[in-house]
Amino acid sequence: MRTLKDALADVNDWGRLAYIVAGQRLPSLAVMLAWRPGLIPALLPELAPAFQDLLATGDWGVMDAARRQALARLREMAAGLNTLLEARKPPRLPGSRTNSTAATWRPWGCEKPIQNLQI
Repeated sequence: MRTLKDALADVNDWGRLAYIVAGQRLPSLAVMLAWRPGLIPALLPELAPAFQDLLATGDWGVMDAARRQALARLREMAAGLNTLLEARKPPRLPGSRTNSTAATWRPWGCEKPIQNLQI
């Protein structure tokens, strides 16, 4: 879940990738794509081909289109995860905490927050 939130933050309309694309910061984009830890490359497969297209054509619109496509797909993924977690609704254990609230998911465009995730 942490990686999903990080990916959503990167591709959101006010996120790191939008900032890089708006300023056409090629070195920053190259570093961002080179240093993607863990599952980020799997969650954002649109970015590598778009980067290659950008290098070939110089068209930053390709990169922004990939960002928007990734954002829409990740929002759907987060909504599906919400549905899955809501259907499960495990019993709350004494002393456990809720790990995800509406306040943590709404900034990324997810309408229904993940609730009752027990850790």
